[in-house]
Amino acid sequence: RVADVVVGAASACAFAAAADPSAATELVVALKTFLTSPTAPPAAKALSLEAIASMCDGDALEFYAAFKVVATRGAMPSLPSDPIVASRWTALLGRGATDAAAFPAAAASCADAAFGALTAGLDQPGPGDDDDDGENKEKRARAWVATRTAAYAALGAYDPVVVVEGVFDDDDDDDEKEKEKETDGRRRRRRVSSAAIAEAMLDEPTPFGDVVDA
Repeated sequence: RVADVVVGAASACAFAAAADPSAATELVVALKTFLTSPTAPPAAKALSLEAIASMCDGDALEFYAAFKVVATRGAMPSLPSDPIVASRWTALLGRGATDAAAFPAAAASCADAAFGALTAGLDQPGPGDDDDDGENKEKRARAWVATRTAAYAALGAYDPVVVVEGVFDDDDDDDEKEKEKETDGRRRRRRVSSAAIAEAMLDEPTPFGDVVDA
């Protein structure tokens, strides 16, 4: 029953954020609690991420500040292991496109994370994957369809330059970044190649198929 109450409260927060993003900022403390609690059900965490996305869409929250809280205090610096939470986490990444020019390095990192989610559920071995019928593989792949679809949508929100070329830094005095120099003579944090994106789209164009939520 406690889990049901927590999910209900998180659902109310998500509904409030969708209805009035600015007013819902008063619920940020509650959302932090849902995200950081180790006992909070995955559904509550997913709904909290939905609420944050709604507030970012309504300009009530600054995405990169909000995502920093999600990544650190919410302990979600990378793709969550639960497919329901992961789908909302991945969808949230697309909100970084709006302020990508102001936060280029952070934007490139978010695009990287979204690209990594394109194969969620497809590249992770699971128990029973050696079975001849491949039933476990199929179930796992279907459970992560929403995450993969969200990843395509998130990438589509960013300027292609951010996704394909990454972030360039022309500071010649930074010895630490010297290690990142590439053959074109510019320092660059390698991001996603256009060929890799094309291959992913050809392998599984999920935005054009059925979306099966986890």
